[in-house]
Amino acid sequence: MTIPDHVASLRGTHAAAGGSWPFRLPGMLALALCLPATTLAQGPEPSPVDARFEASTVKVLKGPIPADAARAVTIEGARNEFVGFQIVLVATQGAVTSVDVAVTDLVGPGDALIAATNATRYREYYVEVTEPSWCETVFSPSCEDFPEYLRQPGWYPDALIPFVDPYAEGDDPVPVGAPFDILEGDLQTVFVDLYVPEDAAPGDYSGHVIVSSHDGELARLPISLHVWDFAIPRQRSMTTAYGFGIGNLWKYHGGPQGGDAATRDRILKLYEFEVHRHRIDFTDQNPPIQFTFDGDGKLEPPDFTAYDAHIGPRIDGTYYPDGVGIRRYDLDWFRPGTGLKSWTAEQWSAAALAMAEHLRDKGWLDHIYMYSSDEPWLPDHLAGGAIKRIHEDVARLRATTDLYNGKVMVTGPRWPDLDGDIDIWCPVTAMYGDSYWPAGVWWGRDEYAQHIAAGGELWFYVCNANLPALMGYDVDTDIGHEPRLVKWGAWREGATGFLYWRMTYWQDPDPWHDLANVEGFGRDMARNGDGILLYPGDANGTLGTDLPLPWRGMDGPAVSLRLKQIRDGLEDWEMLRMADALGGGDFARAQVDSVYRKFGAPMDDAFDRDNRPWEMDDAPVLAARSRIAAKVQYLTHPDRYEDPEVPDVSDEVEVSEEAAVDAWVSEGVDSDVVPPDAAVDVPASPDVGEADSGAIDVPSLPDAGPGDVGRERKSSGCAAGGPGSPAPWAAMLLLGVLMGAAVRARRAGVRSHR
Repeated sequence: MTIPDHVASLRGTHAAAGGSWPFRLPGMLALALCLPATTLAQGPEPSPVDARFEASTVKVLKGPIPADAARAVTIEGARNEFVGFQIVLVATQGAVTSVDVAVTDLVGPGDALIAATNATRYREYYVEVTEPSWCETVFSPSCEDFPEYLRQPGWYPDALIPFVDPYAEGDDPVPVGAPFDILEGDLQTVFVDLYVPEDAAPGDYSGHVIVSSHDGELARLPISLHVWDFAIPRQRSMTTAYGFGIGNLWKYHGGPQGGDAATRDRILKLYEFEVHRHRIDFTDQNPPIQFTFDGDGKLEPPDFTAYDAHIGPRIDGTYYPDGVGIRRYDLDWFRPGTGLKSWTAEQWSAAALAMAEHLRDKGWLDHIYMYSSDEPWLPDHLAGGAIKRIHEDVARLRATTDLYNGKVMVTGPRWPDLDGDIDIWCPVTAMYGDSYWPAGVWWGRDEYAQHIAAGGELWFYVCNANLPALMGYDVDTDIGHEPRLVKWGAWREGATGFLYWRMTYWQDPDPWHDLANVEGFGRDMARNGDGILLYPGDANGTLGTDLPLPWRGMDGPAVSLRLKQIRDGLEDWEMLRMADALGGGDFARAQVDSVYRKFGAPMDDAFDRDNRPWEMDDAPVLAARSRIAAKVQYLTHPDRYEDPEVPDVSDEVEVSEEAAVDAWVSEGVDSDVVPPDAAVDVPASPDVGEADSGAIDVPSLPDAGPGDVGRERKSSGCAAGGPGSPAPWAAMLLLGVLMGAAVRARRAGVRSHR
């Protein structure tokens, strides 16, 4: 059976040339072109609002309005999956006030119902970017020749303001993002995040979006939803390590004194739940523990009561409204590269062994990793002996116990002098294969495949090193699906985790509009939106800012358009893993290969526009997703559905959904945490982690006293170009020279400092 792509491109003039938004009809959205918006009004008078649909993967920019419009939408999704779409509203006949948007119940097979309460509505908040993120480097000297990748000044949507406060206490809805006004000739975009319940019947559903104002109904547009006959697993199978700064919260939340302990706990929990709802785990969980020694310097029996009370419910899921536990967290003790501090070697080993044995006894060893000193490959870190210290600490760990084997992670590309020490390599995508650097400098797919085959892992991260044409998390790109597609690339390269250095790197005193730390990172490394995936929901904290909050205050975060794309990419990653576990891996890889070839490429004379590193148009991406879903559906129920490809063998045997999840679990997820058939609840959720201590990513953890020296302050995956570093590209060139020397020394059999 051929899966129809139902793809037609109606991309308008590129923003760089004319300012209009990139308007497309993607594979996930079968968008019907109907009559002009004036026919949508109830009654004889033309509607003052032009209402149309857009895909969730498109950034709708301010500017000229495309003539073609989609007046109906079909979206597709699996059970236990969020699927989004956008409604674009244009005031065509003067300003329109008190605009609201509602989604009706969706009615499906046999009168099955997906209630309107499963649709969360957001008003997209636009921010003006006057200083676009940088492009030109020694590797990309010709950015001006590639305007389709350049970041441009303009108004970009990112923060999502919920129509109703999801964090408010009590049963009465508290409006935040709606109703709203639209100025004459202006547009406002609404993002709808629809959750497909885990028990939804497969098939086709229909309903409407209703646009209204104080004058009554302005437009009624049809929605169709196709529910695939499988569910996205509840338990996450890949690791997410996203940094979070607690200290910044109290600048904007909790009142002039930052709130009492109960207030802070409640606000922090709301942030943690919201991040968790997007399938993301904090890098740090910071469960409390202290190691003490008697007068003879011997370790006293540790009291793990508080530690277990904190981390246990997060692992088994009872802490979270949806009952799903975290995948892994940074142990944050005995970190390779931090040394002994004030402990003796014997004390360090005794404490490390006690911790490992406790985690083993609790069944939690599979839920930890050990974050080594951050980015040891940076020239100043190399000069300071970071590589040598990591090697020494790993040797000490392995001499103490084998329980930490497989846990050691480092943010950086494979480094020869750490061969045998690192279990989990986590390179920034710019330093992977020839995604940005010249071929042969860094390991790529073939080399890391050998590391994976030997029992190691590969993760990735993005940060301010992700310059065009690398996929990243920039606010000021008009390509909305970059944060999603980069997860496809991670799966294709064999990764099992993804890291991001910070979600709350807010720039005081106006984190809603100041999106780049130029002072801290420099003009060429400060990217708009870097380290910011959440916005403070309030402005009543210790900072006492006089700037007006762009919305009514909330006790939790305003999430971002980019965070939704990241969440969708993580859901896609689960679907890809399901396809692989069911025997459809080759088919899934072929679909990914049709839209992803590598994470990026330098923009120079060798750049091939006919063979771009990744697909810039979201339509082929979403069409590929549909084909992958059809394959999973067929492999799960071959008696009900056709194979989207010609089968190689006959007499296929049906593989149950439970067997698919079992195969998925066998790849690294603890099946005892949440049973595959457990019910799912969809809450409004929050966030937890480390505290900010300055302009650069140095999260504040509890001060290390005599009993806490195993825990270390750390940066997290994005120090390049920060304050105190050499000029970034000079440092990178130096790094290339050093790396070349290291590789040559390694090949000659020379192992430094060992």
